Amino acid sequence: MESDVAQISANERFALFVPEKRSFFLEGVDLLQTPIQAVYTRTITAPSVGGRMTGKAGGVRYTALVVEDEGGGSVVLPGTYGSSLASQDFASTVFVGRAKRDIGRSFISMLVTDREGRESASYNRVVGPDFQWRPNSSDAITGQWLLSDTRTPNRLDLSPAGTGQSMISHAGQLQWTHSTPRLDSSAMVKDIGDGFRAEAGFVPQVGYRESSAGAGWTFRPTGFVSKLRTFVNVDRQVDRAGELIERDVQPGIAMNTRWNGFMQFRYIDDDIRTVNGMIGRKQVGYSAQFSPSRALSSISVNGTTGQAIDFANGRPGTGTTMTVSATLNPTNHLNLLLNEDQSWVNVDDAFGVSRQLFIQRVSRARATYTFTSRMFVRGTAQYVSTNSDPSLYTVSTLPKSGTVSGQVLLSYKLNWQSVMFVGYGDDRMLSTQERFEKVDRQFFVKLSYALQR
Repeated sequence: MESDVAQISANERFALFVPEKRSFFLEGVDLLQTPIQAVYTRTITAPSVGGRMTGKAGGVRYTALVVEDEGGGSVVLPGTYGSSLASQDFASTVFVGRAKRDIGRSFISMLVTDREGRESASYNRVVGPDFQWRPNSSDAITGQWLLSDTRTPNRLDLSPAGTGQSMISHAGQLQWTHSTPRLDSSAMVKDIGDGFRAEAGFVPQVGYRESSAGAGWTFRPTGFVSKLRTFVNVDRQVDRAGELIERDVQPGIAMNTRWNGFMQFRYIDDDIRTVNGMIGRKQVGYSAQFSPSRALSSISVNGTTGQAIDFANGRPGTGTTMTVSATLNPTNHLNLLLNEDQSWVNVDDAFGVSRQLFIQRVSRARATYTFTSRMFVRGTAQYVSTNSDPSLYTVSTLPKSGTVSGQVLLSYKLNWQSVMFVGYGDDRMLSTQERFEKVDRQFFVKLSYALQR
Protein backbone atom coordinates (compact mmCIF):
# COMPACT_ATOMS: atom_id res chain seq x y z
CA MET A 1 0.00 0.00 0.00
CA GLU A 2 1.53 3.26 -1.14
CA SER A 3 0.31 6.63 -2.38
CA ASP A 4 0.41 7.25 -6.12
CA VAL A 5 3.46 8.92 -7.62
CA ALA A 6 2.36 12.28 -9.09
CA GLN A 7 3.16 12.85 -12.75
CA ILE A 8 3.73 15.94 -14.87
CA SER A 9 0.25 16.64 -16.23
CA ALA A 10 0.54 20.17 -17.63
CA ASN A 11 0.31 20.45 -21.42
CA GLU A 12 -0.78 16.84 -21.93
CA ARG A 13 -3.37 15.90 -24.58
CA PHE A 14 -4.45 12.56 -23.17
CA ALA A 15 -5.10 11.13 -19.71
CA LEU A 16 -2.06 9.79 -17.85
CA PHE A 17 -1.66 6.13 -16.87
CA VAL A 18 -1.33 5.40 -13.14
CA PRO A 19 -0.10 1.90 -12.18
CA GLU A 20 -2.28 -0.39 -10.09
CA LYS A 21 -0.96 -1.07 -6.56
CA ARG A 22 -3.87 -2.79 -4.82
CA SER A 23 -2.95 -6.40 -4.10
CA PHE A 24 -6.45 -7.75 -4.81
CA PHE A 25 -6.24 -6.55 -8.42
CA LEU A 26 -2.61 -7.59 -8.92
CA GLU A 27 -3.34 -11.31 -8.59
CA GLY A 28 -2.86 -12.98 -11.99
CA VAL A 29 -2.17 -9.56 -13.50
CA ASP A 30 -0.40 -11.11 -16.52
CA LEU A 31 -3.72 -12.65 -17.58
CA LEU A 32 -5.26 -9.18 -17.75
CA GLN A 33 -2.60 -7.77 -20.08
CA THR A 34 -3.58 -7.67 -23.76
CA PRO A 35 -2.30 -5.71 -26.80
CA ILE A 36 -5.14 -3.20 -26.47
CA GLN A 37 -5.42 -2.23 -22.80
CA ALA A 38 -9.06 -3.19 -22.38
CA VAL A 39 -8.53 -3.96 -18.67
CA TYR A 40 -7.37 -1.24 -16.26
CA THR A 41 -8.45 -2.00 -12.73
CA ARG A 42 -7.82 1.58 -11.57
CA THR A 43 -11.17 2.39 -13.23
CA ILE A 44 -12.70 0.59 -10.21
CA THR A 45 -12.40 3.59 -7.93
CA ALA A 46 -14.29 2.56 -4.77
CA PRO A 47 -14.79 -1.21 -4.52
CA SER A 48 -17.17 -2.16 -1.73
CA VAL A 49 -17.29 -5.92 -2.24
CA GLY A 50 -15.85 -8.26 -4.83
CA GLY A 51 -14.62 -11.72 -5.67
CA ARG A 52 -11.76 -13.12 -7.72
CA MET A 53 -11.05 -16.55 -9.17
CA THR A 54 -7.81 -17.53 -10.93
CA GLY A 55 -6.75 -21.00 -11.98
CA LYS A 56 -5.99 -23.53 -14.71
CA ALA A 57 -8.11 -26.38 -16.08
CA GLY A 58 -7.66 -28.54 -19.17
CA GLY A 59 -4.63 -26.54 -20.30
CA VAL A 60 -6.58 -23.26 -20.10
CA ARG A 61 -5.48 -20.52 -17.68
CA TYR A 62 -8.29 -18.22 -16.58
CA THR A 63 -9.11 -15.37 -14.28
CA ALA A 64 -12.42 -13.70 -13.46
CA LEU A 65 -13.39 -10.94 -11.08
CA VAL A 66 -16.62 -9.19 -10.20
CA VAL A 67 -16.70 -6.03 -8.11
CA GLU A 68 -19.34 -3.64 -6.83
CA ASP A 69 -17.93 -0.14 -7.47
CA GLU A 70 -19.51 2.70 -5.50
CA GLY A 71 -18.10 5.25 -7.95
CA GLY A 72 -16.47 8.58 -7.28
CA GLY A 73 -13.36 10.03 -8.85
CA SER A 74 -13.24 10.65 -12.59
CA VAL A 75 -13.82 8.65 -15.75
CA VAL A 76 -11.82 9.25 -18.95
CA LEU A 77 -13.83 10.44 -21.96
CA PRO A 78 -11.72 9.43 -24.99
CA GLY A 79 -11.38 11.48 -28.16
CA THR A 80 -9.41 11.61 -31.38
CA TYR A 81 -7.26 14.65 -30.57
CA GLY A 82 -7.40 14.56 -26.79
CA SER A 83 -9.28 13.12 -23.83
CA SER A 84 -11.25 14.78 -21.04
CA LEU A 85 -12.53 13.81 -17.61
CA ALA A 86 -16.04 13.55 -16.19
CA SER A 87 -17.19 12.92 -12.64
CA GLN A 88 -18.02 9.26 -12.01
CA ASP A 89 -20.85 10.03 -9.63
CA PHE A 90 -22.69 6.73 -9.94
CA ALA A 91 -22.33 3.13 -8.79
CA SER A 92 -21.78 0.17 -11.10
CA THR A 93 -21.07 -3.54 -11.21
CA VAL A 94 -17.86 -4.54 -13.01
CA PHE A 95 -17.03 -7.95 -14.44
CA VAL A 96 -13.73 -8.94 -16.10
CA GLY A 97 -12.86 -12.38 -17.41
CA ARG A 98 -10.14 -13.82 -19.61
CA ALA A 99 -9.23 -17.37 -20.64
CA LYS A 100 -5.92 -18.20 -22.32
CA ARG A 101 -4.83 -21.43 -24.01
CA ASP A 102 -1.14 -22.01 -24.75
CA ILE A 103 -0.34 -23.87 -27.98
CA GLY A 104 3.38 -24.58 -27.92
CA ARG A 105 5.10 -21.20 -27.99
CA SER A 106 1.89 -19.55 -29.20
CA PHE A 107 -1.46 -18.85 -27.53
CA ILE A 108 -5.06 -17.84 -28.17
CA SER A 109 -7.37 -16.16 -25.66
CA MET A 110 -10.75 -14.52 -25.14
CA LEU A 111 -11.53 -11.41 -23.09
CA VAL A 112 -14.88 -10.18 -21.72
CA THR A 113 -15.49 -7.01 -19.70
CA ASP A 114 -18.79 -5.54 -18.55
CA ARG A 115 -19.65 -2.43 -16.55
CA GLU A 116 -23.35 -2.06 -15.67
CA GLY A 117 -24.59 1.17 -14.10
CA ARG A 118 -26.74 0.39 -11.07
CA GLU A 119 -28.64 3.69 -10.96
CA SER A 120 -29.27 4.10 -14.68
CA ALA A 121 -29.55 2.05 -17.86
CA SER A 122 -25.91 2.76 -18.76
CA TYR A 123 -23.53 -0.06 -19.65
CA ASN A 124 -20.30 -0.87 -21.47
CA ARG A 125 -19.66 -4.40 -22.75
CA VAL A 126 -16.46 -5.42 -24.52
CA VAL A 127 -15.65 -8.84 -25.97
CA GLY A 128 -13.08 -10.24 -28.36
CA PRO A 129 -10.18 -12.64 -29.00
CA ASP A 130 -6.44 -12.06 -29.02
CA PHE A 131 -3.57 -14.30 -30.03
CA GLN A 132 0.17 -14.65 -30.48
CA TRP A 133 1.69 -16.88 -33.14
CA ARG A 134 5.39 -17.76 -32.93
CA PRO A 135 6.33 -19.68 -36.11
CA ASN A 136 9.98 -19.76 -35.01
CA SER A 137 12.27 -18.43 -32.29
CA SER A 138 12.80 -15.07 -34.04
CA ASP A 139 9.32 -13.98 -35.12
CA ALA A 140 6.05 -13.28 -33.35
CA ILE A 141 2.70 -12.06 -34.68
CA THR A 142 0.33 -10.66 -32.05
CA GLY A 143 -3.20 -9.44 -32.62
CA GLN A 144 -6.45 -8.49 -30.93
CA TRP A 145 -9.97 -7.63 -32.09
CA LEU A 146 -12.58 -6.16 -29.75
CA LEU A 147 -16.23 -5.19 -30.12
CA SER A 148 -17.81 -2.72 -27.70
CA ASP A 149 -21.48 -2.05 -26.99
CA THR A 150 -22.08 1.08 -24.93
CA ARG A 151 -24.92 3.17 -23.56
CA THR A 152 -23.71 6.33 -21.83
CA PRO A 153 -25.30 7.56 -18.57
CA ASN A 154 -28.14 10.02 -19.08
CA ARG A 155 -26.38 12.56 -16.86
CA LEU A 156 -25.80 15.92 -18.55
CA ASP A 157 -24.95 17.29 -15.09
CA LEU A 158 -21.77 15.20 -15.18
CA SER A 159 -20.70 15.64 -18.80
CA PRO A 160 -21.96 16.99 -22.15
CA ALA A 161 -21.48 13.42 -23.41
CA GLY A 162 -23.98 12.07 -20.84
CA THR A 163 -26.92 11.92 -23.25
CA GLY A 164 -27.84 8.27 -22.87
CA GLN A 165 -26.72 7.51 -26.45
CA SER A 166 -25.95 3.97 -27.68
CA MET A 167 -22.76 3.12 -29.57
CA ILE A 168 -21.39 -0.06 -31.14
CA SER A 169 -17.82 0.05 -32.38
CA HIS A 170 -14.57 -1.88 -32.75
CA ALA A 171 -10.86 -1.83 -31.97
CA GLY A 172 -8.17 -3.91 -33.64
CA GLN A 173 -4.40 -4.22 -33.52
CA LEU A 174 -1.92 -6.43 -35.37
CA GLN A 175 1.83 -6.44 -34.66
CA TRP A 176 4.84 -8.32 -36.04
CA THR A 177 8.21 -8.48 -34.29
CA HIS A 178 11.49 -10.01 -35.42
CA SER A 179 14.47 -10.41 -33.12
CA THR A 180 17.93 -11.89 -33.66
CA PRO A 181 21.20 -11.22 -31.79
CA ARG A 182 22.01 -8.50 -34.36
CA LEU A 183 18.82 -7.33 -36.06
CA ASP A 184 15.47 -6.47 -34.51
CA SER A 185 12.48 -5.02 -36.31
CA SER A 186 8.75 -4.53 -35.83
CA ALA A 187 5.63 -3.25 -37.56
CA MET A 188 2.17 -2.47 -36.17
CA VAL A 189 -1.23 -1.37 -37.47
CA LYS A 190 -4.12 -0.25 -35.28
CA ASP A 191 -7.73 0.75 -36.01
CA ILE A 192 -9.92 2.22 -33.25
CA GLY A 193 -13.50 3.23 -34.08
CA ASP A 194 -15.06 6.57 -33.06
CA GLY A 195 -17.55 4.94 -30.74
CA PHE A 196 -15.25 2.39 -29.14
CA ARG A 197 -15.30 2.51 -25.36
CA ALA A 198 -13.49 0.33 -22.81
CA GLU A 199 -14.76 1.67 -19.49
CA ALA A 200 -13.00 -1.12 -17.59
CA GLY A 201 -9.79 -0.37 -19.51
CA PHE A 202 -7.47 2.45 -20.50
CA VAL A 203 -8.09 3.57 -24.09
CA PRO A 204 -7.91 7.40 -23.97
CA GLN A 205 -7.76 7.86 -27.77
CA VAL A 206 -10.39 6.66 -30.25
CA GLY A 207 -11.39 7.42 -33.83
CA TYR A 208 -8.03 6.90 -35.52
CA ARG A 209 -5.85 4.58 -37.57
CA GLU A 210 -2.17 4.16 -36.77
CA SER A 211 0.77 2.49 -38.46
CA SER A 212 4.29 2.26 -37.07
CA ALA A 213 7.55 0.46 -37.73
CA GLY A 214 10.99 0.24 -36.23
CA ALA A 215 14.34 -1.44 -36.74
CA GLY A 216 17.59 -1.71 -34.81
CA TRP A 217 21.08 -3.15 -35.27
CA THR A 218 23.15 -4.31 -32.30
CA PHE A 219 26.93 -4.24 -31.90
CA ARG A 220 28.77 -5.89 -29.02
CA PRO A 221 32.02 -4.03 -28.34
CA THR A 222 34.33 -4.59 -25.39
CA GLY A 223 35.27 -2.05 -22.74
CA PHE A 224 33.06 0.50 -21.02
CA VAL A 225 30.23 -0.17 -23.51
CA SER A 226 29.19 -3.83 -23.68
CA LYS A 227 26.22 -3.46 -26.04
CA LEU A 228 25.48 -0.77 -28.62
CA ARG A 229 22.20 -0.54 -30.56
CA THR A 230 21.33 1.94 -33.29
CA PHE A 231 17.66 2.26 -34.17
CA VAL A 232 15.00 4.24 -36.00
CA ASN A 233 11.26 4.30 -35.25
CA VAL A 234 8.50 5.86 -37.38
CA ASP A 235 4.83 6.37 -36.55
CA ARG A 236 1.82 7.89 -38.33
CA GLN A 237 -1.75 8.52 -37.13
CA VAL A 238 -4.76 9.66 -39.16
CA ASP A 239 -8.38 10.23 -38.19
CA ARG A 240 -11.32 8.36 -39.69
CA ALA A 241 -11.46 10.87 -42.57
CA GLY A 242 -7.79 10.31 -43.39
CA GLU A 243 -6.58 13.66 -42.01
CA LEU A 244 -3.16 13.54 -40.37
CA ILE A 245 -3.19 13.60 -36.54
CA GLU A 246 0.54 13.21 -36.08
CA ARG A 247 3.65 11.73 -37.65
CA ASP A 248 6.88 10.94 -35.86
CA VAL A 249 10.42 9.90 -36.80
CA GLN A 250 12.95 9.01 -34.09
CA PRO A 251 16.48 7.79 -34.90
CA GLY A 252 18.71 7.07 -31.94
CA ILE A 253 21.39 5.08 -30.20
CA ALA A 254 21.28 3.02 -26.98
CA MET A 255 24.03 1.32 -25.00
CA ASN A 256 24.67 -0.89 -21.99
CA THR A 257 27.69 0.14 -19.93
CA ARG A 258 29.61 -0.68 -16.79
CA TRP A 259 27.98 -0.21 -13.37
CA ASN A 260 24.83 -1.88 -14.76
CA GLY A 261 24.40 1.27 -16.81
CA PHE A 262 22.09 2.12 -19.69
CA MET A 263 22.09 5.24 -21.88
CA GLN A 264 19.91 6.29 -24.79
CA PHE A 265 19.94 9.34 -27.04
CA ARG A 266 17.39 10.04 -29.76
CA TYR A 267 16.42 12.78 -32.19
CA ILE A 268 12.68 13.50 -32.32
CA ASP A 269 11.12 14.99 -35.46
CA ASP A 270 7.32 15.11 -35.37
CA ASP A 271 4.26 17.05 -36.53
CA ILE A 272 1.14 17.13 -34.34
CA ARG A 273 -2.30 18.55 -35.08
CA THR A 274 -3.50 21.26 -32.65
CA VAL A 275 -6.55 23.52 -32.50
CA ASN A 276 -4.71 25.82 -34.94
CA GLY A 277 -3.47 23.16 -37.38
CA MET A 278 -0.27 21.14 -37.68
CA ILE A 279 2.80 22.23 -35.71
CA GLY A 280 6.26 20.74 -36.15
CA ARG A 281 8.60 19.93 -33.30
CA LYS A 282 12.25 18.90 -33.17
CA GLN A 283 13.74 17.71 -29.87
CA VAL A 284 16.57 15.73 -28.34
CA GLY A 285 15.59 12.93 -25.96
CA TYR A 286 17.96 11.37 -23.46
CA SER A 287 17.99 8.71 -20.76
CA ALA A 288 20.71 7.38 -18.46
CA GLN A 289 20.67 5.01 -15.50
CA PHE A 290 23.49 3.54 -13.40
CA SER A 291 23.87 1.35 -10.30
CA PRO A 292 27.35 2.28 -9.06
CA SER A 293 27.27 0.72 -5.57
CA ARG A 294 25.11 -0.80 -2.88
CA ALA A 295 24.87 2.53 -1.05
CA LEU A 296 23.81 4.30 -4.28
CA SER A 297 21.92 1.44 -5.87
CA SER A 298 20.34 3.53 -8.65
CA ILE A 299 20.65 6.99 -10.16
CA SER A 300 18.86 8.03 -13.34
CA VAL A 301 17.98 11.03 -15.48
CA ASN A 302 15.75 11.28 -18.56
CA GLY A 303 13.89 13.91 -20.50
CA THR A 304 13.55 15.93 -23.70
CA THR A 305 14.59 19.43 -24.73
CA GLY A 306 14.16 21.62 -27.81
CA GLN A 307 11.06 22.81 -29.64
CA ALA A 308 7.74 22.36 -27.86
CA ILE A 309 4.01 22.78 -28.50
CA ASP A 310 1.60 24.75 -26.34
CA PHE A 311 -1.40 22.45 -26.81
CA ALA A 312 -3.78 24.60 -24.74
CA ASN A 313 -3.35 27.54 -27.10
CA GLY A 314 -2.22 25.75 -30.27
CA ARG A 315 1.13 27.44 -30.89
CA PRO A 316 4.84 26.56 -31.11
CA GLY A 317 7.37 27.23 -28.39
CA THR A 318 10.44 25.79 -26.72
CA GLY A 319 10.61 23.64 -23.63
CA THR A 320 12.18 20.96 -21.49
CA THR A 321 11.01 17.97 -19.49
CA MET A 322 13.38 16.30 -17.02
CA THR A 323 13.21 13.58 -14.38
CA VAL A 324 16.01 12.86 -11.89
CA SER A 325 15.77 10.02 -9.38
CA ALA A 326 18.05 8.19 -6.97
CA THR A 327 17.79 5.18 -4.67
CA LEU A 328 20.08 5.13 -1.63
CA ASN A 329 20.76 2.58 1.12
CA PRO A 330 22.59 4.47 3.90
CA THR A 331 22.33 1.44 6.22
CA ASN A 332 21.27 -2.18 6.00
CA HIS A 333 17.82 -1.20 7.29
CA LEU A 334 17.15 2.18 5.63
CA ASN A 335 16.15 2.73 2.00
CA LEU A 336 15.63 6.19 0.47
CA LEU A 337 13.99 6.99 -2.86
CA LEU A 338 14.23 10.59 -4.14
CA ASN A 339 12.52 11.88 -7.28
CA GLU A 340 12.35 15.29 -8.96
CA ASP A 341 10.33 16.04 -12.15
CA GLN A 342 10.21 19.38 -13.96
CA SER A 343 8.57 20.57 -17.16
CA TRP A 344 8.31 24.03 -18.68
CA VAL A 345 7.31 25.66 -21.97
CA ASN A 346 8.29 29.13 -23.27
CA VAL A 347 6.28 30.96 -25.95
CA ASP A 348 6.48 34.34 -27.67
CA ASP A 349 4.15 37.05 -26.37
CA ALA A 350 2.35 39.66 -28.53
CA PHE A 351 5.63 41.57 -28.92
CA GLY A 352 7.67 38.54 -29.98
CA VAL A 353 9.46 38.24 -26.63
CA SER A 354 9.99 34.69 -25.33
CA ARG A 355 8.34 34.22 -21.91
CA GLN A 356 7.65 31.24 -19.69
CA LEU A 357 4.12 29.91 -20.18
CA PHE A 358 4.29 27.54 -17.21
CA ILE A 359 6.63 25.46 -15.09
CA GLN A 360 5.46 22.39 -13.19
CA ARG A 361 7.45 20.56 -10.52
CA VAL A 362 6.91 17.24 -8.77
CA SER A 363 9.13 16.48 -5.77
CA ARG A 364 8.81 13.17 -3.91
CA ALA A 365 10.77 11.48 -1.14
CA ARG A 366 10.16 8.02 0.34
CA ALA A 367 11.97 6.44 3.27
CA THR A 368 11.55 2.81 4.33
CA TYR A 369 13.05 1.42 7.53
CA THR A 370 13.00 -2.37 7.90
CA PHE A 371 13.17 -3.50 11.52
CA THR A 372 12.95 -7.24 10.89
CA SER A 373 11.81 -9.54 8.08
CA ARG A 374 8.32 -9.14 9.56
CA MET A 375 8.04 -5.40 10.16
CA PHE A 376 8.80 -2.15 8.37
CA VAL A 377 7.69 1.50 8.49
CA ARG A 378 7.50 3.73 5.45
CA GLY A 379 7.06 7.49 5.15
CA THR A 380 6.30 9.39 1.93
CA ALA A 381 6.18 13.13 1.23
CA GLN A 382 5.18 14.68 -2.09
CA TYR A 383 4.91 18.26 -3.37
CA VAL A 384 3.40 19.32 -6.71
CA SER A 385 3.43 22.94 -7.89
CA THR A 386 2.49 24.75 -11.09
CA ASN A 387 3.31 28.38 -11.87
CA SER A 388 1.65 29.86 -14.96
CA ASP A 389 1.47 33.25 -16.70
CA PRO A 390 -2.28 33.92 -17.21
CA SER A 391 -1.56 36.73 -19.70
CA LEU A 392 -0.17 34.13 -22.15
CA TYR A 393 -3.30 31.93 -22.08
CA THR A 394 -6.48 32.34 -24.11
CA VAL A 395 -8.51 30.72 -21.30
CA SER A 396 -8.74 31.58 -17.61
CA THR A 397 -5.75 30.10 -15.76
CA LEU A 398 -4.60 30.24 -12.15
CA PRO A 399 -1.16 31.84 -11.72
CA LYS A 400 -0.19 29.33 -9.02
CA SER A 401 -1.45 25.98 -7.79
CA GLY A 402 -0.02 23.25 -5.62
CA THR A 403 -0.63 20.23 -3.44
CA VAL A 404 1.35 18.65 -0.64
CA SER A 405 0.70 15.17 0.72
CA GLY A 406 2.24 12.80 3.23
CA GLN A 407 1.74 9.22 4.36
CA VAL A 408 3.10 7.00 7.11
CA LEU A 409 2.58 3.25 6.91
CA LEU A 410 3.46 0.48 9.38
CA SER A 411 3.40 -3.11 8.11
CA TYR A 412 3.63 -6.22 10.30
CA LYS A 413 3.55 -9.77 8.97
CA LEU A 414 1.64 -11.89 11.49
CA ASN A 415 2.50 -15.11 9.63
CA TRP A 416 3.33 -16.16 6.09
CA GLN A 417 -0.30 -15.64 5.02
CA SER A 418 -1.38 -12.64 7.09
CA VAL A 419 -0.17 -9.03 6.98
CA MET A 420 -1.49 -6.09 8.99
CA PHE A 421 -1.17 -2.47 7.81
CA VAL A 422 -1.68 0.66 9.91
CA GLY A 423 -1.41 4.01 8.17
CA TYR A 424 -2.07 7.72 8.22
CA GLY A 425 -2.29 10.15 5.30
CA ASP A 426 -2.71 13.91 4.95
CA ASP A 427 -3.44 15.88 1.74
CA ARG A 428 -3.42 19.67 1.44
CA MET A 429 -4.01 22.12 -1.42
CA LEU A 430 -2.75 25.66 -2.02
CA SER A 431 -5.59 28.14 -1.53
CA THR A 432 -6.09 31.50 -3.26
CA GLN A 433 -4.53 33.03 -0.14
CA GLU A 434 -1.44 30.89 -0.88
CA ARG A 435 -1.89 28.75 2.22
CA PHE A 436 -1.95 24.97 2.21
CA GLU A 437 -5.40 24.03 3.48
CA LYS A 438 -6.48 20.50 4.44
CA VAL A 439 -8.29 18.58 1.70
CA ASP A 440 -8.32 15.07 3.10
CA ARG A 441 -7.04 13.08 6.06
CA GLN A 442 -7.11 9.30 6.44
CA PHE A 443 -6.37 6.78 9.14
CA PHE A 444 -6.68 3.14 8.16
CA VAL A 445 -6.11 -0.38 9.44
CA LYS A 446 -6.03 -3.31 7.03
CA LEU A 447 -5.61 -7.04 7.53
CA SER A 448 -4.66 -9.12 4.48
CA TYR A 449 -5.09 -12.90 4.54
CA ALA A 450 -4.34 -15.24 1.62
CA LEU A 451 -6.41 -18.36 1.09
CA GLN A 452 -4.71 -21.16 -0.86
CA ARG A 453 -5.77 -24.65 -1.79
